Amino acid sequence: MVGNAGSKPRPVVILNELENNFVTIAEITSVPPKKNPGFYDKFKEEIVNWEKCGLAEPSWVKCFKENTHNVNIGRLHDKIGVMDSQDFENAVMNMYYNN
Repeated sequence: MVGNAGSKPRPVVILNELENNFVTIAEITSVPPKKNPGFYDKFKEEIVNWEKCGLAEPSWVKCFKENTHNVNIGRLHDKIGVMDSQDFENAVMNMYYNN
């Protein structure tokens, strides 16, 4: 899905469906972790099958708690693909163990 997270439209992954048309999302970025990783780089989970997700370039789920949001589903725009179950599980596990 593509949604507005902050100031620009960006791809997101829906993590959970909530009540009243709300969903929990995590932001996706095309900025890879740095060669000398900083604090936030450990929260970037690679999307191995990024092309199957409908993404235009290699991408990472931003798994830090500040990059997850509960939003009204109406804020999401276009469905661009479906995340591979292994990529989804890797992202969720990163969130669970690193936050």
